[in-house]
Amino acid sequence: LKERDTSKPFAMMVHQKAPHRNWMPAERHLGIFNHTTFPEPDNLFDDYSTRSRAPKEQDMSIEKTLTDYWDLKLATAKELENPDFPDKRYQAVYNRMTEECKQKWNEVYAQRINEFRTKNMKGQELVSWKYQQYMRDYLATTLAVDEGIGKILEYLEKIGELDNTLIVYTSDQGFFLGEHGFFDKRFMYEECQRMPLAMRYPKKIQAGSKTSALSMNVDFASTFLDIAGVEIPEETQGSSLLPVIFNKGETPDDWRKSVYYHYFEYPAEHSVKRHYGIRTDRYK
Repeated sequence: LKERDTSKPFAMMVHQKAPHRNWMPAERHLGIFNHTTFPEPDNLFDDYSTRSRAPKEQDMSIEKTLTDYWDLKLATAKELENPDFPDKRYQAVYNRMTEECKQKWNEVYAQRINEFRTKNMKGQELVSWKYQQYMRDYLATTLAVDEGIGKILEYLEKIGELDNTLIVYTSDQGFFLGEHGFFDKRFMYEECQRMPLAMRYPKKIQAGSKTSALSMNVDFASTFLDIAGVEIPEETQGSSLLPVIFNKGETPDDWRKSVYYHYFEYPAEHSVKRHYGIRTDRYK
């Protein structure tokens, strides 16, 4: 931002990697939620009894898929320093840390390791315990995203451009935080299909306004071209969101009535079957 041509408008995209598996928080955030208990989703123990084979045959289960080392960090310093440690990927990441970071890492995860090895948990008790560890690590990683966004907003405010800039916060998909017993994404359930999308531009967007208009990530290109005053190519599949967000979230009469979903990565990691879908305001 400091190196841009200040006589011209700017567009910048910032992509955060932090919340991806295996959810290793920044050193400054290690253990920050160790004493927080997160509410469980109502369907953490979903048995999929009313659905097809697909959700039963996936490999993204908190109960069965989360690994002891890579995901749950259940290894002591002594074990990680053993050349014969079985999880070479986790060992390699651990060995990249500074000695100070290793010390804090081991202190933070010592209680977790002790609980796991002494409580002899089984069944739903173990699933609930794994869920808490997953949430503690996942949400600790997102604090770094919060900080990164904050730095950008503070700088824009400092140079007087904050209220003159369209800020868009979004993601490439939703993410399961225990719903249906899952972590990760892929399935066309609401938690995955619905993406976060927040926009700020005080000149045109009313603070606190919301919309139920159906949008897709293919709309972003058209939206950015539209607000920049650039003609939107006819072959563009998305629609500009400006008629919605500049109108207090009201859905235009000619707005789309459905959105499309397509997951195709099978056979691959997590074993989620290929599927297609259409979602309206009421049905899938």
